[in-house]
Amino acid sequence: MTITEVAGKPCDLCGRGVYVIKSVQEPVTVNGETTYVPITVAECSRCGERAYDDEAARAIQAAYAQLARTA
Repeated sequence: MTITEVAGKPCDLCGRGVYVIKSVQEPVTVNGETTYVPITVAECSRCGERAYDDEAARAIQAAYAQLARTA
């Protein structure tokens, strides 16, 4: 799935909003250490539910791994 495929479609969670593409800073916390990962997501215009594509998921996973190594 890519975020462009869900953009403009009804939200899976609330069904009342539509997904819009946004650039966000996703917080990632391990053992009290937080970093913010810049990613692009599809976010519901009503409830804020987010859809992540594979690239965003990899970036988040990499941030978790990096924080775990330094903890």
